[in-house]
Amino acid sequence: MRQIMLTEGPRDTKQIKQLEKEMGFSNRMAIGELIFALILCCVDISPSVIILSQHNANPAKIHYIAVCQVFLHINTQKHDGIYYWRKEPNMELPISLQPKSMSKPQDLRNFKEELLRGQTVLNDRFR
Repeated sequence: MRQIMLTEGPRDTKQIKQLEKEMGFSNRMAIGELIFALILCCVDISPSVIILSQHNANPAKIHYIAVCQVFLHINTQKHDGIYYWRKEPNMELPISLQPKSMSKPQDLRNFKEELLRGQTVLNDRFR
C-alpha cells in the first residue's frame, strides 16, 4: 500500500495516453465505477478507492494494477450480497435474486447493470 501511495505516474499527456492504451482502460472511468460500487454496496473498498482516486491526475502502472485488484475483489464478493439478519423469517420477502453469470470476470459493466436492476443477492427470508 505504501508503494502505491508513493509512486507517481508520468506527467506527460502522451505518456499517460500510452499507458492507458497499454492497460486497456481509462483510470478515471475505472475509479468512477469503483466509487459507484462503493456507494451502493461495497463500503469495504473505500480506503483503496480513496487512495487510488488521489492518483487520477497521473496514474502509474501500479495504480492500474491496483484498480484491477479492487475490481477482482468486488467480483469475488458479488455473491455475498447485503446481509440483514432477522430473528424470525419474513414470508413476504422473496427468497433471493441470484445474479446472472458474467461472461468475463473483468467486465464489471454487467455487474453494475445487475446492481441497478436489483439482480444481486439482496436478502432471503432468514436474513
